[in-house]
Formats: sequence, structure tokens, C-alpha cells
Amino acid sequence: MSTESFSLYLRRFSLGELKKQACGEKLVFSGSLTTTDLFSFTTDCTKESTVVFLLDSSRNVGEDNIKRQVEFIITVASTLDFNSIGVIAYASDAHYLYEPGQESSFSEFAHTLRMANYSMGKYKNLGKALIKSSEEVRFDYSKVGIVVAMIAGKAEDEYAVPAALLQKNHVTVIGLVLGSNYSISQINHLVTNPNEEHVLRSEFADLKHFAGATRNAICKGWLRENFLK
Repeated sequence: MSTESFSLYLRRFSLGELKKQACGEKLVFSGSLTTTDLFSFTTDCTKESTVVFLLDSSRNVGEDNIKRQVEFIITVASTLDFNSIGVIAYASDAHYLYEPGQESSFSEFAHTLRMANYSMGKYKNLGKALIKSSEEVRFDYSKVGIVVAMIAGKAEDEYAVPAALLQKNHVTVIGLVLGSNYSISQINHLVTNPNEEHVLRSEFADLKHFAGATRNAICKGWLRENFLK
């Protein structure tokens, strides 16, 4: 199904019917709704998926803004199935803080992120984080794969190729741009098409108010991959 057909397809369903789809029930036709309203509905959209956040811990971000990213991820995770969520911190290198499928309570998940050692390396190697997500998570083809790449400024390594490889393997890449110092060209080479549906922008200070929009983008990616399969 094409992207255009997908958008038309979604408009044929009511909100209640899409809730049924999230719960694995059969959909029937009726009603109409906007794509903006579609994705405010569910905490279930990650139960059949793997979601990995890439947290920008490079030196220019600073300790306070790293903490803001951590609290933001915890807030988003609280609205989803956190057992399906992974978090990678990246700067000069990239490493997992929390791996998808790791057995723990939500409080342990939050504690792990808050107490982690963030390297604050000199470089912003987003490409390394994308490669880390593809190598170690090994997205299960039976599930929807989603990467939320948080970036403040411009990446300093090759990111377009690993992003394209993820997308080739049916992983949706969402870009969350932090601050005003970014490259439109870079973001367009990072995210899944259509670009306007997979690029989010926020100031660090506003991240605490941005969890809902990010959850909606994740759920939208979940629905898209399920319908385009």
C-alpha cells in the first residue's frame, strides 16, 4: 500500500475502530476522522513493537539538558509498554542504558536512566547510535521497529547510510530535533518518508510538554508499519 493510499485508508475508520485494532480486534468500516486525532488513543501501540530512543549526551548538550532528555523519555515510556523500549546514549561513542525486553519494573527503568553515567563526549556521532540500535536490538520482523533519534545540533559522523539501512529493514526513524541549531538537509536524510510526519522539534525547556506529541508519532509509526505490511 502506498503512503497516499495509507492516509486515505486511515480516514475511513472511526477512533473506536482503531482502538480495536490496537487490541488485535477486527476492523470494520465506518465514520471518518483526521490524522491529527487518530493517535491520541492508545497505550497499546508498542506491545507489538520495539522502540529505541537515541539520547544525545554530547558535550555541547550539557548536564541539565541531558537530565531533561532523561525525564522526557521516562514520561513517554510511562504512557507506553516500557518493556518494549530501549535507550541508547551517544556522544563520541554509543552504548545501551536500557535494552528492549529487559525484565524490570517501571521504577527500575526510571532509576537506571536517572543514575546512568553520561559520558558527555566531544563528538556527536549519531551514526554510531543508529548502528548500535541495528546491531544489538536486531529488530524482530514480526514486530514494528521504531527509532526516536534525539539530536541537538549537527551529527559529526556518517548517519545517512545506517538510517537508510534501518528503514530498508522496515524500521521507522523519527527525528526529534532539540534547539534551533540543526540542518534541514541532515534531518531529511535521517527520517522516514514522508519527512513532515517524522520530524519533531522542541526546545529543551519545553520537552516536558512534548511527551504526548512524541507518543502520537510513535503510535502513528506503529499503525503505518502494520497497515503497510
